[in-house]
Parts: sequence; structure tokens; C-alpha cells
Amino acid sequence: MKAPLRRKLILLLLGILTAVFTVLAASALILLQRHQENIAQRSYDESGLAALQARLHFDALLQQLALVEGGLPGASLDDVVVQYDILFERLEALPTRPFYDKLLDRETLAIRDKAFAALKDEVDNIDRAAEGETEALAGMRARLSTLNRDMERLAHKPVQVASELRTRTNDDLDAIAKWFAVVIGGFIVSGAAFAVIVFRQYWQAEARNQELETLTADLKKARDQAEAASSSKSKFLSHMSHELRTPMNAILGFGQLLEYSELDEQQSVAVTQILNSGRTLTHLIDQILELNEIMTGGVRVTVETVMPSIIVDDVMAMLATLAEGRVVSVSAADDFDRKLTMVTDRNRLRQVLLNLVNNAIKYNRPDGLVTIGAVRVADDTVRFSVRDTGEGIPLERQYEVFEPFNRLGRENMSIEGTGIGLTITRELVDKLGGSIDFVSTPGQGTVFHVDLPVKFTP
Repeated sequence: MKAPLRRKLILLLLGILTAVFTVLAASALILLQRHQENIAQRSYDESGLAALQARLHFDALLQQLALVEGGLPGASLDDVVVQYDILFERLEALPTRPFYDKLLDRETLAIRDKAFAALKDEVDNIDRAAEGETEALAGMRARLSTLNRDMERLAHKPVQVASELRTRTNDDLDAIAKWFAVVIGGFIVSGAAFAVIVFRQYWQAEARNQELETLTADLKKARDQAEAASSSKSKFLSHMSHELRTPMNAILGFGQLLEYSELDEQQSVAVTQILNSGRTLTHLIDQILELNEIMTGGVRVTVETVMPSIIVDDVMAMLATLAEGRVVSVSAADDFDRKLTMVTDRNRLRQVLLNLVNNAIKYNRPDGLVTIGAVRVADDTVRFSVRDTGEGIPLERQYEVFEPFNRLGRENMSIEGTGIGLTITRELVDKLGGSIDFVSTPGQGTVFHVDLPVKFTP
């Protein structure tokens, strides 16, 4: 067989193989995308978290009952009634939620019925409590506490079943991904061989054109790789963060079960460390998810008329325990305009102030002060300020403040944090149409300024 004919036959064979691998690669890619879309479209109900949240509201109800029974600060009959109503509604609706016919077996349905019946028995007492009769709640906590183990089982069995279903789906996805990798490998090999032969046949006649095409292909490949790397990073963060939630919820759940067990002092300390570490990791996961959502444009802004004074009061109440533990006083500034109103996103503004005040408390010194201000500095601008009396930020490190995962003060192990709180804060302020900056004097403290429009239009 003559060499030119042999080269043509080889070229034809490689062309056919490349076409076959292209079809297979397209088919595998379609299957892979469909599985990924199915995973991305999983609903809240399919995760089994509705049952877990019922357990959390059950714990919150017991906690509120304990506060009321002990006459402790923070006790409120209204809070008891609210937690009871939420738990009642969640247990009542649980069997009818989508997908729960797969997540609830006979055992968990029986547990739900038992818990729901116990709640119904307390309806009259709750109605009396809603009218202000504190004595109506006497003994309720003890009666409901007998449901602890049942509620724990009800909380975690659906999550476990959902996790098993998700594992099977992921196994299918892994199999498709491996097939896709093999097909792509064959495509690359055959395509490369095909390209080599073509280049060798026409190199002399089209040398310059080939150089230009090669350069263009390299640039396109680099661009595609950069885009793919960015997309893969976002998907990886989102996927892995969600995947970490399931085992972390189980760890926290079993840790809470251990708290109710009879433990010696060493075991009790170990369980406390487990729960604290688990909650810290869960908070980190939440922040990673939130940062990823912000970076990918997934954050929605809903505006309404708000009073900053109410939001600041909420923030101070939420962080009162932290401030007390660190012996830090938190208060509104003397020039705080309590009559001020503005149009913005209430929840996002609260989150911004919560992050800033939380940092101001953690990085403060014992007997330190945190002052929160809100004044109108122009017809169209409101300035929020959070001032602390801590050690301040060293001049050489002030440029790092808003960089993600770069926690200042990490050498001080008593200061907890993830290093992305201020990054999230800056992005949220940007979403609200504002700006954030700070002034820090080493040894004297730091003040953060957030300027937001009086009337923000998304």
C-alpha cells in the first residue's frame, strides 16, 4: 500500500474515532449535567431538615419553659407561646410535606403522632399562658421533656434516610463522571493524533495559518480553563459545604444526646468541646456558603422602610451574652438619631451591624467600650459607626482587613473567627449601594464607618 493512501486511511480512521468519541462525550456530558441539575434542584424537604428543625424548636420551647419556671431574665410567656405554635404547626404538617412519604417510616410516624398528641394535650395551658397566666405552664417542661429521645429520633432519622438517598445519587454521578473522563481521554488522544497528521500534511503550505490557529486555540483554552476553574471553585465550595452539614448535624445531635446522659466531669468537658467545635465549624460552613452566594450574585435585596434604632437594639440584644462574657459594655452613641428612618434591606443591614459589633466585642479589652452610632450626614446618606476601645489594628496589617480567610489576631487563640466576616460585610454594604471604611489607632481602638443611601433602589 502506498504511503499517501495509507496516510489517508489513517486520517479517515482517526476522524471516525474522533467523531464517535465526540458523540459519546456529548452524551456523557448531557447525563452529567442532568444529574447535577437534579442535585442543584433538591428541595428543602428532600434534605430532611424540616424534621430536624422541629427538634430545634422543641429544644427552644423547653428552654423558654425553663426560663419561665425559674423566673430567670429573658423569660417571656409570649416566647413560650410562639415556640409552641411553631412546633405545633411543624409537627402537624410534617407527614404531608413533599417527599416525606419516603423519609418517614412507621416508627418515625408513630413518634410524630405521639409528640403531636402530647402537644395537643397542652393547648388549654398554652391558651391560658397567652392570656398571662404563668401558673398554667407549671409542670409542662417536665411533661414535654419525656419526649426528648423521641424527638431526637424524629429529627435525625429523616436526615439519615435523605443522606442515604443522596449517597446513591452521588454514586451514580461518580460513575457517569468516570465514564465521561474515559470518553474525553479517548477524544483527546484520537483528536491529537488526527491533528498531528493534518498538520504534517499541510504544514509547509499553511505554516503561518497553523501558528495563528495554535495561538488562538491556546488563548481560548486558557480562558476556558480560567472560567472553568472559577466555576468549579464556586460549585466545590457550595457542594462541599452542603455535604459537611449532614455529618455535622449528626455530630451535634449525638453530642446533645450525650449532654443528657450521666457523665463524669472529664466526659462532660469532652462533650462540651465537641459541641463547641461543631458549632464553630457549622458557623464557618454557613459563612462560606454565604460568601459564595454573594460572590456568585445569589443575594437578593428586599427594601422597606426601617428604623435603624430598632435594628441596633436587636443587635445589642443578640450580642449581650458575648459582651457580658468578655466584660465589654455595648451602647448607642450620644448623638444616635433614634427617630431616623431609611429605605433599605432590614436583614442585610442587621447582618452588617451584627458582624461589626461582634468583631468590636471580640477584639476589645476587658472593661472596654463599644459604641454604635447612626446619623444622617447628608440629605441622601446615613452613616453608621461602630467604635471600640481595643488594641487597634497595626498599620502594616490594615490593608488585610477585608481580605477573606485572613483573620487578624489569629496569634491570640482566645479570639475565635473565620476571617471572612468583614469580607461578607463589605460585599453586603456594596449590595446595599453603600461604602465601608475604618480608622484604627494602635493601642487606642478602631472605628468602622458604613455610609448607606437614605433611600436605596436595587
